[in-house]
Amino acid sequence: MSSEAAGNIDRELDDYITANLPRFITELGALCSPTTTQSSRRSKNDPDDITRLIINMLKERGLKTENWSLNKRSTIFARGEQRSESNTLLSYNTYEIMPPGQMDEWQSAMFGLNERDGKLYAKGVADNRANLVARLAAYEAWREVYGSVPCNVKFLVEGRTGDGQSLASKLLAEKSGVLKADACLWDSGENTPEGIPVIGLGQKGYLCIELRSKTLSQDGNSALAGILPSGGWRLIWAMSAIKNDNEDIQIDDFDADIQVPTHEDSSFIMQTAKRYTNRLEERLTRFGVSEYLMGLKSLPLLITEFFTPTANITGFVGGYLGDDVKTVLMASGHARLDFRLVPNQDPATALDLIRKHLYNRGYTDIEVTQVGVSEKPVRTSPTHPFVKLAIESLGQAIDLAPLVIPLAPTVGPMHAFKEALGDLPLICTGTYYDGAQRQTANENIRIADFLNHIKFTTRLLGNLNNYTRSDATEKITETVTSKQASG
Repeated sequence: MSSEAAGNIDRELDDYITANLPRFITELGALCSPTTTQSSRRSKNDPDDITRLIINMLKERGLKTENWSLNKRSTIFARGEQRSESNTLLSYNTYEIMPPGQMDEWQSAMFGLNERDGKLYAKGVADNRANLVARLAAYEAWREVYGSVPCNVKFLVEGRTGDGQSLASKLLAEKSGVLKADACLWDSGENTPEGIPVIGLGQKGYLCIELRSKTLSQDGNSALAGILPSGGWRLIWAMSAIKNDNEDIQIDDFDADIQVPTHEDSSFIMQTAKRYTNRLEERLTRFGVSEYLMGLKSLPLLITEFFTPTANITGFVGGYLGDDVKTVLMASGHARLDFRLVPNQDPATALDLIRKHLYNRGYTDIEVTQVGVSEKPVRTSPTHPFVKLAIESLGQAIDLAPLVIPLAPTVGPMHAFKEALGDLPLICTGTYYDGAQRQTANENIRIADFLNHIKFTTRLLGNLNNYTRSDATEKITETVTSKQASG
């Protein structure tokens, strides 16, 4: 196809998208209504409001749907016409079903979508309803303008509760043949402060644990603090044994399996660093700090962000914090920590190392338990042909080179997909941005990012048949880095 013909196709698709953008936004608003955001879990034969709405959205676009709900959790599979000669894109999408939270912290109504200053506000809009609507809009544009979609498309839409747990691993064990695809567009993705789409090539692994001190059989009086141990101090010291004030994780052998960044990784990160400046400055401003930990800058900062594991305290509870004074010697306390793991680290191994580390240091009164589901780290190589295709598709959509990062700040069953579907190449790109306030008050997306994701997905669908998965060994590092450098 000539470049002129391709340009005409893009213009006709864009005209359709622009004309129907108000309708797509209205559809997104329906997906963010109170009944679809707070739906209760029901049986497979009695789908809740959001399940019915999503199924209708898929069917209206000619997709055949199946309800794969498991353990009263909704999971919807849909596919369009499947042609043996065409490549297949799998779009994995999720939506959270969560309690309403503090409504008084919102500057506008929590549900139903509110537009102001070029942004759309609603609970669930950024995590991750907007991505689903944008991708369905792209699919619709091809069908309505040209009668069919150039490649095969499958959607897997999974509902999760507030614990974030996924049932995808169980489904993949039964449905891997049906879900077979040549590439996958993951459920989340972000944009820079200035509106440049970010392509994430994987995710760090994830492990959440709870530490619970059981030091005394009951609370005592603080007058005994000089002669009896405190469950509070024991908990604090146990956490200090995990990470010191130099930001070093002190767990024995915790870094033994870490994959050291290769020369290719370093070259890739150096090119990324050239376009990362605004993003880094915006973060400092948003969080009200003047510099990053340990004064990190430039390449060392990015190496730390993407290729270094983390140990983080998400919260701790214990003792007495009422308005009056109580002389309490804490018998116990508990804290939650999460760890982001890098390639080659395994969450099961990490959990075992944490337990051994604390035991060997005498913290036998500290119980360590895993919370929720852990995830292994996953990466798609920056030299993979699908990465090149995605970069080209985004460039065609918005005439800007995307920012490509090694690992996206997301957590999900990515490793399960990659393992079950034959080392499936996955990328993260979508509609939210650093100020989207996901899962908090005033959650929002920018309309421009929503529109760009629709346009990107149309280009990706149009280009997918140009991609040969067997060419995964092709070296395209120069293409990736030169586009980033020129951007």
